[in-house]
Amino acid sequence: MKIGPLAPHTELLSNIEGAVAGPDVAAKDSANSANSFGAEAVSENVLRVRLRRGDSSFPSLVAHSVFRPVKVAHADETRRIEAHDLVSNGAFHLSGTDNNQVLLERATTYWDGGSVALQRVAFVNSGSPENALSAYYAGEVDAVTNAPFEPLALKLLAGYKDFRRSTFGALTYYKFNSQREPFDDVRVREALAIAIDRERVSRDHLGGATQPAGKFLPETLSEAKPVVDKTELLELDAKRARELLAEAGFPNGDGFPQIRLLINRNEQQRIVAEAIAAMWKTALNIETEIVLKNWDEYEASIKAGDYDVVRRGMVMQTTDELTNLRMIFDSVAVPAPVGSPDPANPKTLEGRPTEMLVGEIDSEEQALKELKVMPIYFASSYAMVKPYIAGFDANILDAPSLKRTRVDTSWVEKKP
Repeated sequence: MKIGPLAPHTELLSNIEGAVAGPDVAAKDSANSANSFGAEAVSENVLRVRLRRGDSSFPSLVAHSVFRPVKVAHADETRRIEAHDLVSNGAFHLSGTDNNQVLLERATTYWDGGSVALQRVAFVNSGSPENALSAYYAGEVDAVTNAPFEPLALKLLAGYKDFRRSTFGALTYYKFNSQREPFDDVRVREALAIAIDRERVSRDHLGGATQPAGKFLPETLSEAKPVVDKTELLELDAKRARELLAEAGFPNGDGFPQIRLLINRNEQQRIVAEAIAAMWKTALNIETEIVLKNWDEYEASIKAGDYDVVRRGMVMQTTDELTNLRMIFDSVAVPAPVGSPDPANPKTLEGRPTEMLVGEIDSEEQALKELKVMPIYFASSYAMVKPYIAGFDANILDAPSLKRTRVDTSWVEKKP
């Protein structure tokens, strides 16, 4: 089976810590490993990892390719990693690479090898969406994934039965500086959030290439039930937005300060920011200054808190709700303090079951009520898959499992 083009690199979410033991590690083990990396080989087949906080999704996180083990026989960090340097744990092992493709072979030592049908897979870098489609229609590849199709191409491809579109767990959201007035008032934050027509942003300003986000997480996570009721979704309600703003002391936007909306220098983000600023002006009579900065300056401004509202993005590495919310809200757990508890601050008390302090946001319902962050849109994932390919199914992590993929060798194309 051949697939093209190659999947892009995604961000790493890591929770490994050497100095803090997780709930399943004895205190004495924590003390003995206080200066260690936080991962140790207990035996030839067992790896023990200590975490900053308990995380039920950790097994799926370490299945991410960035955690793939590498042999360390070579000390030269500048040397290119070759196929024989990698240790494969899954249904396939890396058999070779070059500038344009990655070759996988079925692993003979895989524990569930009987469920694997493919013998080999080639991931091909086609260079451009046009080249990928040409190779697909010529029968040179069996599937095309992760291709950055233009809006016009998407409209043309949408009519084909082998075209697939799904929601990808990559969220663009706006974060409020809730330390500043008037953004410390939840009524103001909600008014700004529901004055946005997310459907129009995705449809008109982004060419239909994204999915409007009325909440923080995609509708389904590993076939789970929706995490919020549909009545709780953030939807356009200009009338309610004006009422909330008036309740907060700004009837018809009178006296409301000009919003400083910080975004990184990117054409798509500029278009979105201008559209949202226009919606705030129309619905709430509020002016917005869009501040565009190069990435380094943008990150420095965020760190300094020099913004009213800032554009952010997050690529989900897991289907776990709490882990994804922590990534969005920067509400990571921290080590429990050492020493006497402070009666004036209950959060500093020791003796937590996990020996960790959890961040403020612990559910999507809570996040939607406080609205310190407001979701704007999810990215979409696109694929062209030949009809004789089965089991190559999309998911919110945009990582189809090759383990379940099959090629129907008896398939015959039906005549029109």
